[in-house]
Order: sequence, then structure tokens, then C-alpha cells
Amino acid sequence: MASVHVFLIAFLSVKERVQPDISQRTSLKNDLQDLINNKPWIILATVSVITLIYVAIRSAVIMYYFKYYITNVAAAGPFMVTGTLAVMLGVIPTKWLTSKIGKKRLYILSMIIVALSSAGFFIAGPEDIVWIYAMQIIFSFASGPSMPLLWSMLADAADYSEWKNGRRATGLVYSAATFSQKMGFSIGGAVFMFILSIFGYVADAPQTAESILGIKLSLSLIPAGIAALAIFALLFYQLDDKRVAEIGDELAKRKLQAI
Repeated sequence: MASVHVFLIAFLSVKERVQPDISQRTSLKNDLQDLINNKPWIILATVSVITLIYVAIRSAVIMYYFKYYITNVAAAGPFMVTGTLAVMLGVIPTKWLTSKIGKKRLYILSMIIVALSSAGFFIAGPEDIVWIYAMQIIFSFASGPSMPLLWSMLADAADYSEWKNGRRATGLVYSAATFSQKMGFSIGGAVFMFILSIFGYVADAPQTAESILGIKLSLSLIPAGIAALAIFALLFYQLDDKRVAEIGDELAKRKLQAI
């Protein structure tokens, strides 16, 4: 019910900032073609899929980790709550950090910390609760900027598409990105089930050293490796702040000339 209220507030209070050219003729075929040829969007969609894969794997494995490795399933709740609070706190400095080092650099730095802190879980023993919570806080805080950065950079990708093709399809840019996120989360869930299977997990039974290793890897090195793929993809993203400003100025000039 709360989500319904949030949607209603957004619907009644949000105003359209970008006004499309009234002479623009929309075509789903052309919009899809523009999207496919929009390299910045392709990179962001790829990063989005990759990110949701490791998020899905970590989200799925937490209960298994605390039940079979920590052997205290009740501790999983506070662990997840701590992570959620750290993510919320991590969002707060995003705008300030972006103004200092730029979107792309902040995103890459965020993913580097995510990868390193995720890998840190691998060396934790069942008794190393302080270390486990420290890694969770660092991981979650570093994850905070990723979502606002992604949505902000998608807007830049929409501007790039309009600058390059003379047509604006912001809705398609965002909806396709949302689809990629859902796809990533689905893939991540399937990957986790596959990991449990190949490591010999048996539900509600004493686990072997091999299955425990699979559970540990799913919270540590596997998400870290996937996050490293996101870092690699972001290296090819070329819309830095200077380029975005240039595109914005050019689009503004075009609108003035069209008046």
C-alpha cells in the first residue's frame, strides 16, 4: 500500500522538465534503432544487468550463509537491516562526490570498493562477526551511489541519442534499462541455484565442506568478480561531464533556433 501512495505522490507532483520538439514524429522502429546504436546506453544497460546479477546472488545467499556457515540464522535479519541503512547513507553524498570527481569516476570507484569489500567476506570465519559486519557496511555504503548515478547517466544517454539522431526517446531509454535490471535479477537468481547445485547443496541437511565453499563464494568472490566486469564495462563509457555539458549546450542551441 505504501508503494501506491508513493506512485500517487510522484504522479501528482512531478513535472516534465524536457519538452520534446512538437515537430518530432515518433516511430518505434526508429527509436529502437537509435537505442541499439546508442553506445553509452548499451554500456549502462550492460552494467545494470551485471550489477543486478551480483545483487540477486548476494540477496539469495544471505540466509544460507547464516544458517549453514555462521550457524545463527537469527543474525541474518540485523545483517540485512544494517546493509539497507548503509545503502541509504551511501546515497546521501552522491551529488557532492559527483561534483568533485564526476559520474563515471565515482561509479568506477564505487564498484571497486564493492568488489574489494565483497571479496573480504571470503576470509571471514564463522566467529568473525565484527569483520563480517564491517564488510557489509562498506559494501552497502559503496553501493549507495550506484543507483542514482545509473539513472542520472541514463538521462545523459538520452541526451546523446537526441544530439546524434535528432529524436528524443527518453521513455524507451529508461524502460529498456528497467527491463535490463529485471533480466539481471532473474539471471542472478538462476545463477545462484546453479552454484548451489554444482557444489552439492542439499536442503535442510548437514552441508559438506564443498557446499559450504559454494555458499561462501556466493557471498564473496563470485559477486566480486561480477562487479569487476561492471568496472571493465564502465571503462568504455565516454560521456564524461565535459562531453555531457557540450551536448547539453548544443541541444539548447538547437531548441532556440527552432523557436
